[in-house]
Amino acid sequence: MSGHMGITYRYHRFTLAAVICLFRGHRWLAYDLYLEKCLRCCKEKRVS
Repeated sequence: MSGHMGITYRYHRFTLAAVICLFRGHRWLAYDLYLEKCLRCCKEKRVS
């Protein structure tokens, strides 16, 4: 349970960073970061 909460926290913190990138006009950067994070999350879920 605590592990799931940790993943959720990291995900939300990363999402906030991506949103800040969007507001600064770095749409491509935010998209790249978001895509990379999603892929990494999927890999972690597959491993565990």
